[in-house]
Amino acid sequence: MQNTRIEILSTRPLDQSLIDAAGACGIDIETISFIETEPIIDNLIKNRIASLSSEHINAVFTSMNAVEAVSAAIQTSPKWKIGSIGTTTQKLIEKELKDSSVIATGNNAADLAHRLALIVDDKKIIFFCGNQRRDELPSILKDHGIEVEEIVVYRTIPQTIRINKQYDGVAFYSPSAVDSFFSVNELNASTIVFSIGATTSEAIRKYVDNKIIVTQQPGKENLVDRIIDYYTSTQKPVNS
Repeated sequence: MQNTRIEILSTRPLDQSLIDAAGACGIDIETISFIETEPIIDNLIKNRIASLSSEHINAVFTSMNAVEAVSAAIQTSPKWKIGSIGTTTQKLIEKELKDSSVIATGNNAADLAHRLALIVDDKKIIFFCGNQRRDELPSILKDHGIEVEEIVVYRTIPQTIRINKQYDGVAFYSPSAVDSFFSVNELNASTIVFSIGATTSEAIRKYVDNKIIVTQQPGKENLVDRIIDYYTSTQKPVNS
């Protein structure tokens, strides 16, 4: 009997509620992490964050990992003005740094940088980031005459895992996961690739010419919604 359920590989963990929502639509999602992260909070960085926590600064977060690392390094919530990527990171900021205020959001780093450039008053921003951060945000801010102090608070570690099956679709959330995946894996030409944003899609195009379904909204929820929309409208399992 032909299998009519769709099989998707997510290259990052997902909340069970998202997996269940897809499952109810005939889409089975398996999760395998192709990157891991770990905080870099040595004494020098911890002391710098502690010092900043008592100041009224403009801060930027483009990942949940950075929010988690910073919040773990301080004792009380600072009163910062914060720029944030998307809704998921913003929600974590509002939870972990509840005395701060999110003054700007963007769908991607470039979008966020342009918005911040219009409203930052003292021409300096603290960018809490990972060791593989991209250049767009600091470059755009510096082009607008804004000083950027970068504090690397976590590192990204590739997980080179070889998969032993082909999926109907594969979901990617960052260029680093793309590079890790394709370092040891290949895709059938018929496999659909789901991607968050143009930057991740550009990374995918370095490896394959497969069809890419892109969502411009950051966040795993938005990508899962796009996967569900795609397959419930086409209902065409590829690798049956």
